[in-house]
Amino acid sequence: MLGKHTDKYLIGIVVGALALVISSIFMVQSMPEPSYKDGSSPESVAHNYLLALHQDDYVRAYNYLSMKLDGYPETADEFEDLVLNNSWDFGIDDDNVQTEVIEVDIEDDRARVLVRETTFYSGGIFSDGYYSSTFRMTLRLDNDVWKIRSASQYWSNCLNDTSACQ
Repeated sequence: MLGKHTDKYLIGIVVGALALVISSIFMVQSMPEPSYKDGSSPESVAHNYLLALHQDDYVRAYNYLSMKLDGYPETADEFEDLVLNNSWDFGIDDDNVQTEVIEVDIEDDRARVLVRETTFYSGGIFSDGYYSSTFRMTLRLDNDVWKIRSASQYWSNCLNDTSACQ
């Protein structure tokens, strides 16, 4: 009698686990791909810059930088070289990261954008499988267009000071 009940419980557990795996796969596949925003607000510029870096579109990311940076690269190719040579600073080596703008503070021609970065990893049974942190980006209006002036992540000190990378 005990063996038949154990088999039913075991079959129930296996079926439940399979249903959970199938529903997880369906949820992941049905999530929309991240897309670019119109770029008219500080939050959309920050979003677009980070998305461009994640998608290895360095020319597009370059267009969101302020030309008033001390270390502003003269060309998009120079910016791409900077990113590739400092991949750790720009976070381009990690595909398991998601960024999301969570707060914007605009004061006249300046804006501070707070971004949440969530890193996913394969965890154990007692692990959430992710951790989150936040960082700030600073933007300014340059000729009525929001441009990035600094960031505490996805950024290189070379952009603020050319002597930092010589």
